[in-house]
Amino acid sequence: MISATLQTNTPEQQTALAALGIKSQDLDQVGTRILASYNQATPHDTANAAGTYAYLAAVRAARDILCPLGWVPLRKDSLEFVVQTERNLFLLVSSGDKNTGVVGSDPKTKNPKGTQTRKVVARNADQLLLWPDAEPLEKVLNDGSISTWFLLYHVSPKEGVMRMELSLPVSFDMEEFKVNGWQQRIILDSVEFSPSPTFQDPEFASDFEIEIKRKAI
Repeated sequence: MISATLQTNTPEQQTALAALGIKSQDLDQVGTRILASYNQATPHDTANAAGTYAYLAAVRAARDILCPLGWVPLRKDSLEFVVQTERNLFLLVSSGDKNTGVVGSDPKTKNPKGTQTRKVVARNADQLLLWPDAEPLEKVLNDGSISTWFLLYHVSPKEGVMRMELSLPVSFDMEEFKVNGWQQRIILDSVEFSPSPTFQDPEFASDFEIEIKRKAI
């Protein structure tokens, strides 16, 4: 499945972001903070430290920047959301794989996800079945349905770039336990940087979706 993709710095991209109540410069700020925290990792840190720092910064930055604009933080079912209540719009941040921000190749989440993420994706997919393909995004967002978007980011030290996109997930790979399909992808500006020549590209840490089951008595 190849998603509908809106490239950066186009009128279509700006219209889609406006319908979501988000400005591209706000997400640029989130990206800058993610990268700054990622770069705090040193060779003396654990192998997955950069990914952990990046994820924690991503959650905090999204809330720091969007909450003054009317969004609210929400912790529910082990997931860390930021929510625009007027539009019933939920946002999750997640590391993505190498196809994040790449036009023509759909990304997957970098790490496996749990049952709660799968339910979020399934809810999106079920609601989209009720929306005609021709419906504009703004009308869809105002029909009382809840939609959950992912802010995906991928840091590539080898390329010296971090890519980002804001995308609506509708498919979940039950073998890899990763989100792997998107109704719409809004490509965001990439951020170039100069990584240390000794810095490697470690696996990202888990995005902290932890499910706790009660012990039977």
